[in-house]
Amino acid sequence: MTDSLVASPSIRRNAQVGFAPFDPNPAKHMRTYARQCLLISSAALAIAWGPATAATSTSATTATSATTTSATTKTVEQAPANVAGTWAMTVISKMGTNKPTAVLVQNGSHLTGIYRGRMGDTPLTGTVTGNNLQIDIPIKMMGRELQLTYKAVVDGDTMAGTTKMAQMGEGAFTGKRTTANSKAP
Repeated sequence: MTDSLVASPSIRRNAQVGFAPFDPNPAKHMRTYARQCLLISSAALAIAWGPATAATSTSATTATSATTTSATTKTVEQAPANVAGTWAMTVISKMGTNKPTAVLVQNGSHLTGIYRGRMGDTPLTGTVTGNNLQIDIPIKMMGRELQLTYKAVVDGDTMAGTTKMAQMGEGAFTGKRTTANSKAP
């Protein structure tokens, strides 16, 4: 009976690709599989967020897979990008093209300022984390208050990202700093 099992085509095929009909130590293979999944996710982070994030994730992966105790990793925070000044933006959405202006006043990672768009001047608030920017603008339209949110990556005197206009949909935008001041208008 053993000879017929060894001779069976499915057993031979499994043996050729590294599978055994019965594995005496499945936990070992599960640990190996988990390590491989974590390494693959680290590679995906490197592609999406750059090598610094992947390095942190890989070191945590190695420490976690080597021992069963919890590994502590230190997160290195970047200083917020300097975004103070007047920004000319171009927004493209299903509602057409709009060219608003934002005057940003920065205090550390916190932002305040004025948004000048189709609906007039509106106060804004926001945050900067590293080169990532988020601006929140409450606008009044037809008696309702809606939230306009800009999310962007800043690169010196330019930024690019997306905007979400409450229930009106999303769009893409770019911005260019025209003056680098930090005083509110």
